[in-house]
Amino acid sequence: MANTDFKPAKFFSGAPTVNSRRFPQESGLMYQLYSDICTFMDTGKINHSFRPVSAIILAILLISVCAVAGAQQAPSLPPASLDITSNNNHKKVSRIFILNSYNHGHSWTDNMLRGINDSFVRSGMNIETYHFFMDMRRAQTGVDYLKQFKGMLDTGYKGVKFDAVMVCENDALSFVSKYRDDLFPGVPVIYTSINEYGDSMLEGHKDFIGTRQITDYADTIKAALKLRPGTRKIIVLSDETPTGLDHTAAVKKLEPGFDKSLSFQYWSLGSCSLTEMGDKLASLPNDSIVLLLGHFKDKDGNTYSVQESAAFLSSRCAVPCFIVTDSRMGMGPVGGILESGYYYGQASADMVVKILKGAEISSIPAMKQSPNKYMFDFKALRRFNIPERNLPPGSIIINKPASIYEQYRKEVIATAIVLSVMGLSLLVMALEILRRKRVEKKMRASEQRFRSLVEHLPQSIFIKDRNSAYISCNVRYAKNLGINQKEIAGKDDFAFHPKELAEKYRADDKVVMDTGAIKDIDEHYYVNGVERWAHTIKVPFHDEQRQIIGVLGISEDITERRELEQRLHQSEKMDAIGKLAGGVAHDFNNQLLGIMGYAEMIYDQAENQNHREFADNIVKASRRSADLTKQLLAFARKGKFISVPVNLHDVIHEVISLLKHSIDKRIIIRHHLDADSPIVLGDPTQLQNAILNLAINARDAMPDGGELTLSTATADLNDDDARELYLEKGRYLAMTVTDTGTGMDAETQKHMFEPFYTTKGHKKGTGLGLAAVYGAVKNHHGAVDVLSELGRGSIFKIYLPLLKDAGIIELKDAAAVPARGDARILIVDDEEVARNFGTDILRRLGYKVTVCKDGEEAVAFYRDFWQNIDLVVLDMVMPKMGGRDTFIAMRKINPNIKAILASVYSIEGEAQEILGEGVLGFVQKPFSIPEFSQKVVSALNGRKSDVPAQKPG
Repeated sequence: MANTDFKPAKFFSGAPTVNSRRFPQESGLMYQLYSDICTFMDTGKINHSFRPVSAIILAILLISVCAVAGAQQAPSLPPASLDITSNNNHKKVSRIFILNSYNHGHSWTDNMLRGINDSFVRSGMNIETYHFFMDMRRAQTGVDYLKQFKGMLDTGYKGVKFDAVMVCENDALSFVSKYRDDLFPGVPVIYTSINEYGDSMLEGHKDFIGTRQITDYADTIKAALKLRPGTRKIIVLSDETPTGLDHTAAVKKLEPGFDKSLSFQYWSLGSCSLTEMGDKLASLPNDSIVLLLGHFKDKDGNTYSVQESAAFLSSRCAVPCFIVTDSRMGMGPVGGILESGYYYGQASADMVVKILKGAEISSIPAMKQSPNKYMFDFKALRRFNIPERNLPPGSIIINKPASIYEQYRKEVIATAIVLSVMGLSLLVMALEILRRKRVEKKMRASEQRFRSLVEHLPQSIFIKDRNSAYISCNVRYAKNLGINQKEIAGKDDFAFHPKELAEKYRADDKVVMDTGAIKDIDEHYYVNGVERWAHTIKVPFHDEQRQIIGVLGISEDITERRELEQRLHQSEKMDAIGKLAGGVAHDFNNQLLGIMGYAEMIYDQAENQNHREFADNIVKASRRSADLTKQLLAFARKGKFISVPVNLHDVIHEVISLLKHSIDKRIIIRHHLDADSPIVLGDPTQLQNAILNLAINARDAMPDGGELTLSTATADLNDDDARELYLEKGRYLAMTVTDTGTGMDAETQKHMFEPFYTTKGHKKGTGLGLAAVYGAVKNHHGAVDVLSELGRGSIFKIYLPLLKDAGIIELKDAAAVPARGDARILIVDDEEVARNFGTDILRRLGYKVTVCKDGEEAVAFYRDFWQNIDLVVLDMVMPKMGGRDTFIAMRKINPNIKAILASVYSIEGEAQEILGEGVLGFVQKPFSIPEFSQKVVSALNGRKSDVPAQKPG
């Protein structure tokens, strides 16, 4: 934006010093504005008892006034005093001698001195200036004049020590260069506005620095051509004075750099009078411009001042006149990029300030860029219709009429401030209203979100007052109580719960309200007569003053979780009982092995028929005892187990066939076999016994007859269903056994799968039937679910994993006749009866036998004599080192070891792993002599006699 503040400066008379500088014209604006506003407020009769809002507005008003007024001030001044001299008296005084080539009243000189003075003022230093004018343009100068001038200075300022000498223009520089050592020895010299500067001017002087005059002829011409794009002729007007000739010569050097279509014509006032030149300029065509140079002396010797000649010639000229110095501004020329004595003086004075602050002359950079600025006269622009928008950026415009704002600035500012404050007040109130509305909207939204959150939480939430009466609750809590949410307010727990329970709830509330403590409890309640359990946290409910005014409760129904925990506890208990039962069966079967085995040997060797009958009875009794241990092992999931694809529908038909010949005729047997695929993987004998046990249990529950139904279906268990049954998600065969008998109470259902638990009375049951069912189902990776009520019968549902793409596995029966041999066999067993029986059997069959009582002893023996051992018979469960670890240690000694495994437990689990690691056979205790001999023969021949069980799915 163009700057309109520039005015041709006129230097005030007298010797200028910083100590006598005037207060800036705008310095009192802040106080004037303040006075104007106060006057306005007085006339407006502002009441001193106004409200706080008025105080705020007035404060804003005063702050605004001060801010605007402060922004309008020129150089900032110390607020404590307007007496600059008194503030500077304590500072060191710096004395500067200023020598001017020309006279006071010469516009260039006056502007230069103003620039020097402003720079010194801006520095804030205490500077005294001593001015002398050589008056070289008007005085009769010569060698004697300069000598006399030197003598006058030598005499007048003898004994005065100057900190710096400033010389203005060429004549002063030449004088000081010649006489500096006599007049100002050692004092640095700063020159300004030097024409035709050359290094020879300062030859021999190292402590001289300053600014040389740079005239921007080319840039002025270029600016003129942009403002007058149709120009074809440039009139360069000067005179015959040395300065005028220098100007003309400088332009001629630049002429080749412009477009060839431009015509440069050089006119001189030395060839005509000022009036004649005016006539010539008046007749110039519109495609011309004039470049006005020189000081103008006409052919008659008449000399005209810069302002006089510029005003006359530009007023007569028919086309725009452009200039290169600011001394002609305001006299009619349009303008250009102008030399200004003010800016040259200011730049040189800035160098003086640096020297006074301690800088070395050698460290001060020379002026590399011209300080000239674009300046234009608003009146001349209007005269030739040159738009302001076409001016170069940053141009200074003079003589521009002041706007209404500038004419009535104080009034406009005061009015604007008042209106601004009023508008600001309205804006503040509007924003406050909007803010409150937004806050209210956010609060409503927040309340709605919170209410929605509370209403949709799966937990039940309620609030009670100090009397334990309900204030409110969420939908979930009301639903749990079986009421509408709106019905709860004002009621207490006695309206919904039995007296004892309501009294307990009230006591809990009182503890929370009296102590301020948080209560975390599990409590039960009833919904339509059905008991349910909840985990409840009760906390104090406070008002805005943090006083306890009630109870806030958050409750979560944990009925299903408690049931699952009870079922898990029951499952863990069953596992513990299973381990106990398995241990008992293990030890008992080892004893049965000896009893039954030796009875078979007696039977084979006895000649007396009575002895043979006695031995046979021992064998039969042992086998019945073994059947009981088999049920225990089935419950413990360690019984004999083969793994083959089984069609459960075929098994059910076999069970039904057996029941029809043995069950009470008053019991009707029904079956609904609807499963798409009835094939499971498992042991057909165990599955048949499990179904048969369930059917017999149902029969015993219907002493007066009833219905027994066996059914199947396919069940796809999702995550939730599978988790409740402790199964994996997937596809299962669901087999159901339903009776219409007496049913079971809750206590009976807790213990029904425990071994030896029975409700059938003395001599009517062993209590192992359902235990064997439980073990068999678990053995097949399934689950049992029971639903029963007294007087309404029972439903047993068994889930078994369905088999996918399983091949049929054929099992061959062992030969009935024991096989004989002569191999060397090592028996490893911690039970003496088992060791002795195995030794006796094998020796009777012709084998050489060595025995070890544990794994460590066997490994040590095998390490020394493995080449003399053809087969190792390993017990599965032994102290110190079990069968698997013993086999692995022996295999490291002899990778080709042959071994079979003997155990009371099934082939599942660890025994199965050993078969996969290279053991050739498995025989379950108690075993018969023929069965054992066949396993031995198969192993000695390097054949595996058992196939690893397959997993379902």
